[in-house]
Amino acid sequence: MNRSCSQFSSSGPTTPPPEGPPGTPLNLTTRAVTDNSVTLTWNGPGDAVYYTIRYERPDTGEVFNDYSYSSEWTANNLEPDALYTFEVSSVNRYAASYPTKKLAVQTASGTSG
Repeated sequence: MNRSCSQFSSSGPTTPPPEGPPGTPLNLTTRAVTDNSVTLTWNGPGDAVYYTIRYERPDTGEVFNDYSYSSEWTANNLEPDALYTFEVSSVNRYAASYPTKKLAVQTASGTSG
């Protein structure tokens, strides 16, 4: 007696995508730098829902966190002529990715009055 199973297609059973973190964003770069702001861009994976941005001032130890729903983001209210490091992670419905490699950015010098 031949039996067939109709729930399987000829290419095999269909399976949902694996549950896990999205890929790490790629190509983290600066788009613009002023004395009090830095705009970053990156290439995010297709399964990212949003991105977390972590940045810090190594000289003071201050750490800041923010998020973005797009692959461009601007840090405002920064100190002039200060070094900041930035890293970005992708987040999907399951988890967060590993962060990007840290990007060091020096803000421009402020103008004297």
